[in-house]
Amino acid sequence: MADKATVSGRVRLTEIPAAELAVTVHHGAISELDQTYGALGTFVAEQEIGVRGPIRENYVVSSSDASPEPTYHTEVCWPVFRTRGDRI
Repeated sequence: MADKATVSGRVRLTEIPAAELAVTVHHGAISELDQTYGALGTFVAEQEIGVRGPIRENYVVSSSDASPEPTYHTEVCWPVFRTRGDRI
């Protein structure tokens, strides 16, 4: 691991363990992010590949980076188990 970051105040440094993830990307208002969660959750449930673990969000582009409109580019990452050896 690279040198650890310096933290202060209420910030805590946490190492997130590696995981197999089903990922989808949300483009749009943060108020509509629940629809992206629902679509990915439905897919994972239908495929019966979900495992226990935290769902992750990666904020690739926030509204301050993108445009005057409140749009986001957010990856929603749902933990799954690998169903075969190769990557899809």
